[in-house]
Amino acid sequence: MLRCELEDTALRQSIVNRTQDWEENIVISHYRMVRAQNAGDISFEDLHKEFHMALLGCCDAPILMKFCSQLYDLNIRYRYLAGSAMNYKRRDVSSEHQSIMAAAIAGDSDEASTQLLSHYRETGAFLAGQLGEAELV
Repeated sequence: MLRCELEDTALRQSIVNRTQDWEENIVISHYRMVRAQNAGDISFEDLHKEFHMALLGCCDAPILMKFCSQLYDLNIRYRYLAGSAMNYKRRDVSSEHQSIMAAAIAGDSDEASTQLLSHYRETGAFLAGQLGEAELV
């Protein structure tokens, strides 16, 4: 919940403050992440974080960025748990990333926020169904 709240705030601020450099950084980080994922490159995890942080990168709030980065790091264990489940693999995470990026670059903060929060909550809901709420704490 905290990650969703903070990243929603940072993403919306980034879209308000957006610059051409910010947009280009999002596109480049997305491209690098996809390329690494398709190649099975171990750098994917770092590039995945870079993409998510690039989305927030124009929020002009260094402390908020630091909190978002820390919450990202704490959340990795949940992604690993979800990713190891066979029935989770049906999810099209690449398409989710593409939709988030497109909405952010288009300047549609409501759609970008909806896509980003859905992206996070989908993992949480999947794990809650698999493990139960108590095991996610």
